Amino acid sequence: FPMLGTGTTTYAQLGYKFRKDLLPNGGTLMPYASIQRSKFKSLADQVNVYEAGLNWLIHGNNMARITLAVQNRPIFNANSLGEGVQTSRRNQVVMQLQVGF
Repeated sequence: FPMLGTGTTTYAQLGYKFRKDLLPNGGTLMPYASIQRSKFKSLADQVNVYEAGLNWLIHGNNMARITLAVQNRPIFNANSLGEGVQTSRRNQVVMQLQVGF
């Protein structure tokens, strides 16, 4: 999906971190949801990307985390005028590990 381009983008994210020792080994969870709305000059349609996920903060801090998220994103193709138009939507599952030093 188009992530960057000439135009405007608005991004919002909302999350909630549970208490530090929620899990037996001292870790905790932080669910979140986000939305990205973009209007790019090369696209006839607006880009709307939705995401919901869950962070596992290992040992209750931000130094190590595993995130599992689901994104719903648009698919664009060029029309007869060469403009990008949304033709469908797809889901994407993302798992990532972040380690801080």
